Amino acid sequence: MDRRRFTLAALVLSVPLFLSFPSAVHAQVSWGPDTRLTFAPGWKYDPIVATSGDTVYVVWWDKRRFGGEGDIYFRRSVDGGLTWDPEIRLDSDTIPYADEPTIAVRAPFVHVAWYDFRDGRDVRIRYCRSTDAGITWSRDTALAGFAEQCYHPALACGDNRDVFLTYVQSDSPTSRVGTWLRKSTDEGLTWGRDTLILPLTYYQFPNALCYRLGMLHLIREGNTFGSTTWEILYRRSSDQGVSWAPDVPLSSLDSIVSQWPRITAGKDSIVHVVWADGKYSPIGWTSDIFYRRSTDRGLTWEAIRETLTTLHRALSSDVAVNSSLVHVVWDDQRSGKFAIYYRESLDKGLTWLPEVLLSTGSQDSHLPTVATTNGKVHVAWYDSRDDTTKSEIYYKRGVIVTGVSEQGSMIGQRPGEITLNASPNPFRKGVFIQVFLPGPHKFKLTFYDILGREIKVLPCEAFGAGAFWAHWNGKDYSGRPVPPGVYFLRLEVQGFSVVQKLVKAR
Repeated sequence: MDRRRFTLAALVLSVPLFLSFPSAVHAQVSWGPDTRLTFAPGWKYDPIVATSGDTVYVVWWDKRRFGGEGDIYFRRSVDGGLTWDPEIRLDSDTIPYADEPTIAVRAPFVHVAWYDFRDGRDVRIRYCRSTDAGITWSRDTALAGFAEQCYHPALACGDNRDVFLTYVQSDSPTSRVGTWLRKSTDEGLTWGRDTLILPLTYYQFPNALCYRLGMLHLIREGNTFGSTTWEILYRRSSDQGVSWAPDVPLSSLDSIVSQWPRITAGKDSIVHVVWADGKYSPIGWTSDIFYRRSTDRGLTWEAIRETLTTLHRALSSDVAVNSSLVHVVWDDQRSGKFAIYYRESLDKGLTWLPEVLLSTGSQDSHLPTVATTNGKVHVAWYDSRDDTTKSEIYYKRGVIVTGVSEQGSMIGQRPGEITLNASPNPFRKGVFIQVFLPGPHKFKLTFYDILGREIKVLPCEAFGAGAFWAHWNGKDYSGRPVPPGVYFLRLEVQGFSVVQKLVKAR
């Protein structure tokens, strides 16, 4: 990396302090505006978002064509959600009979499945794939359905070229009723035979499937423990879906419905699950969002740590993880209309930051989905703000400053002014940095030693006017703490720069 120098004569060595600094800085997400992804007649539902690097993929169920259930549409962004390619319809039937899409990505392969009514009374699982990151797509094919009713598909990518599909069959011969698994070992080009995961007892809804570190995780609604209501049930496979451990109930076994489970797993073996549970709701049909985690790949589960909501008006949720950051979104009717809310954990689900309202529309927003990669958080939902007789797919992008910097939320506005403050100063271990900006900007914080040698750079981005928080841990590019002495912090934004003198005490 270029270790640039600058002359000390150009330094501005003092900037007045005007706000006290907090005792800790949170790696909160700075959110961009709501972005509308669809512009067509009719209702759009059930978006699912997935990511690979800076490419973002969204699929949804679309009723713009009349005369049936709907179609499956797809759209992607290759620049982290800033701009979007044109949408593509994935189902090939002349009559719109598709529903409930699911997606899994291992670039450049993108896999999408849904259930489909095109074959008369039969409901089949259909599948298509892209081998070029979503530019072109294969024609959809039927993967499951033998004169039966197949619903609720879920996809996950495994090791090497493995792809897993689970689904439920009902209203069919006794030998076929239950939750089933199909597997491809060549990125979806061909598929193996169906294998039964578990027979259908009363109701099953495999909401989500994920794969991480050799373990296949399935989460669903069911009642196999004698409950007369739906509970959240988990089971896992350590041999690529050949055999499965017994069900583990994650929700409390009671007379209250638990539903809408979602699951994700990180590279640290921690599995995260969220769901909607109505046990505290006074109105019966809305819920709170519950969270539970396993730190040993689903072998054992910690107690339900806490509810992520307290007003009992939530309905559905989703969860994503990247390193130690866990992101949860849900829809919530506390204000009379449904809106999208967000919470973040910085410590792998142990504690949670305050909630953030994401959607800005005046009408209902529903069924949020979340994915995260490359220091960004991507959320999509369906929304009726533009016309109450239909809904559109909306998207929101959040950015986290990675590395040693931690990005905070905007806490005030100082239009027309750019200022820089650092505290404590003198410092011993690290420095908290506050920047006021008049609007959305990319900017850079650079640290220099007394000789003008660059020792660390924090590239940052803000989406609105106000205060931005960051943190420097007092270490250089190699990760070593800098010695005591005089240093300089330089803010650069749109050709403007401000410099502050820093002193590290012994």
